[in-house]
Amino acid sequence: MRWPSNRYLFAIIILIVSTARADIKLDFNRNNQTYNWLTSFNHAFQQQGFKLITSFNGESNLIKGQTNRWQENAAANVESEKSIIGPLSLVTTAEYNVNGLDRRRVLSIGLATGLAYRPWEFFKLTPLVRVDHIKRSDPDMHKSDQGAGYGIESAINPGNLYGVKLDANFSFDRRKLSNIPSDEGKYSVNAYRSFFGSDTVWAAFKGLEAAKKYYGASTEGGSIIKQIRQERQGDFAAAMTLPANLHLRVDGNARLSRYLYRYTGLEDANLPQRDNYGQGGGYKGSLKGEIQGLASGIVGYAWSKSNQDFQKADLDQKIELGELSFQGKLRISSYDSLYTDLLFGVTSYSNPSINSNREDRDQQSFVLNGRFNHIFNPYFSVGLTGGVNSFHQIYVSGVQSANNNQNNTYILAPFASWKPFGPFALVQSFEIQANYITFDFDRASKAPTRNRIFRRATSKTEWKLTISDRLSWVQSYLYRYEDYGQLFWNDGWQQALSWDRRRNGLETKLVYAPDHIFQIAPFFSWEKTNDYNHDITGNSQEETITELRYLADEQVKMLFDIELIFNWNHVRRTRIDFSHRIRTFLQRPKENSDYATVSMEYLF
Repeated sequence: MRWPSNRYLFAIIILIVSTARADIKLDFNRNNQTYNWLTSFNHAFQQQGFKLITSFNGESNLIKGQTNRWQENAAANVESEKSIIGPLSLVTTAEYNVNGLDRRRVLSIGLATGLAYRPWEFFKLTPLVRVDHIKRSDPDMHKSDQGAGYGIESAINPGNLYGVKLDANFSFDRRKLSNIPSDEGKYSVNAYRSFFGSDTVWAAFKGLEAAKKYYGASTEGGSIIKQIRQERQGDFAAAMTLPANLHLRVDGNARLSRYLYRYTGLEDANLPQRDNYGQGGGYKGSLKGEIQGLASGIVGYAWSKSNQDFQKADLDQKIELGELSFQGKLRISSYDSLYTDLLFGVTSYSNPSINSNREDRDQQSFVLNGRFNHIFNPYFSVGLTGGVNSFHQIYVSGVQSANNNQNNTYILAPFASWKPFGPFALVQSFEIQANYITFDFDRASKAPTRNRIFRRATSKTEWKLTISDRLSWVQSYLYRYEDYGQLFWNDGWQQALSWDRRRNGLETKLVYAPDHIFQIAPFFSWEKTNDYNHDITGNSQEETITELRYLADEQVKMLFDIELIFNWNHVRRTRIDFSHRIRTFLQRPKENSDYATVSMEYLF
């Protein structure tokens, strides 16, 4: 979409003049080599006996280089309904779509019209006739596909049947195109029932049945391929209140999808596409309890199973998951609070073919997070957060058992907030993180070993000064240390560093808003990163091993940014952002990058 694209500029004009009120969103952003345009237009207009729905969404991307590379996607839709007499009304729809990459384009236009018949307030039936035109083009080929078709739509608006609220939709669409004819049917049913005010039961079922024909390549001439697509899904949910102020909720779902292929005029046994299907389902339940003002907790269990069959043993897979979870909040006192969540689960991966089960495995998951907060007074508070994430993969096949491994991450993060006086606030936080990847049967005392460790320690100091009602200043300082290396087993895990990194950063931001319309926010950041490599030299037999640490790279980054916001009124808003980034390296050329973003929202 070369902004504005002549290919569908007329569609934007039609949409804008077709209604008196609409909302438009425009967004543009760029850096040194990439330009992006986003456009959105959506509105629904309705008055006595007439309804009009218009929408437009467009996206363009330009990547500059030796040859500019364009990608564009746009879709415009118009739907209208005009009452004629009694239960009859005239329905008209139009759609315009374009998809392009460089010089390749797919353009589609569709028009449909029909009479909507509403014999009752809750029921509507709409037969339609339609024409479609699709044009595909690239530098070496131009191909058109066009034809007529028909369809029917029906809807049952929410009605009440013995206390059950029902709504249902059904549609059938046939497009008799010259090259790719297709049939498609959709249906959905929703039912909702409430009991005793707070207890509810909801169930839904939806499906799709579609078929299309298209021409495929063959060594002996053209072939016809018929694709049959089937999708079905059912959902269920129930919620009820139990004694002792307990709340129970249960959800469940089941789904099935199939792609079936039928060939005409193709003798080659190596078919280009094969029948495949996927199916799955599951449920989850939770029980919530609460002691007003003191504690609350939720215990849940979830189970799901899925199966994918591509008729190729190396791709087929079954996945089964079971998870037990807990969330709790405890107010120890008026100054102390505690929050925790826990999850334990097992996921099994298996291949139905006994000849392709080398990757069959179970993954055990354990996640524990907690947060404690203490308020000393209205001006000073401290807290501590921590967590453990553990994933253990166990292969069923003995041949793959050497790949059994554990991926464990530990996080500890204390923090403090201090407000010594009204306009000034200070927040100090620390975080320590360690990630261990260890293989169950790898206890090597020297290289090579697959065991790894990554560590990170971060300190961040941030303060905010409110100078006036119109001006505020935010300043922060960041220090971070990271290292990575192998783990060796010597009566316990020992670390051999491969590299370490140190980072220092400063950020400052001013926000000035002289009135309710205009706001300006200049921003500056400076960051310096030093990367060090670790090597080992010497003679291990004479025990003269020496570890060398040397500077591998040094990077300094500076960012200058300014943001302008214009809140003209409750229906118009403009945001403009410009930034310039400078990066210098130890052994690489300096980089300069420019970024710009312009966003507009307008309702008229």
